[in-house]
Amino acid sequence: MRHLDLGCGTIPRNPTGASELYGLDLRGVPLSVTGVPGPGVWEWNVIRDSLPFPDNFFSSCSAYDFLEHVPRAWPSADGRNVQFTFVNLMSEIHRVLQPNGILLAATPAVPAEETFVDPTHINFITRHSHTYFCGQDPLGSMYGFKGRFAAEVVEFGVPKFLTEPSPNKLVRRLKVFSRKLRGYPVPHLLWRLRAIK
Repeated sequence: MRHLDLGCGTIPRNPTGASELYGLDLRGVPLSVTGVPGPGVWEWNVIRDSLPFPDNFFSSCSAYDFLEHVPRAWPSADGRNVQFTFVNLMSEIHRVLQPNGILLAATPAVPAEETFVDPTHINFITRHSHTYFCGQDPLGSMYGFKGRFAAEVVEFGVPKFLTEPSPNKLVRRLKVFSRKLRGYPVPHLLWRLRAIK
């Protein structure tokens, strides 16, 4: 089993317990080799470039607190066109996942205030955003999405990495608990999407 963690920082997460762990982040090790990179954290710009892996390479992929940072549109290299970078990334994730491979994502989503407070959040996800990538005829195909996912989980909740016991996460855990008590929405929308191929 191989797992890919997008926007992982210096320590990729391995929610599926895969035997090989890969991470892509702007702060990774520069890729200076040709061919498929091995396990590790690699420097990569998913907005500009296709994922550096072959088709059907991963059994799972995660994107925790990452999709909200991916712009929906970006100028093409020549500046004459617009590319739909979020749609392109979802196509790339589908491409590198094996049949029935799983995408796990957690992102601040509307209506939670956290969706808008951070100025680096430029992709606003709602409880219906996944429909552009799921179903028999995904709506995203009109914008160039290639692939199809089945939605197994789409719900507001607390990602496991926010509740795992750790002293440096205690404040975050208390904030989540406090929000629930006061009736505020839990900020994270959780996706578990299965690649249909």
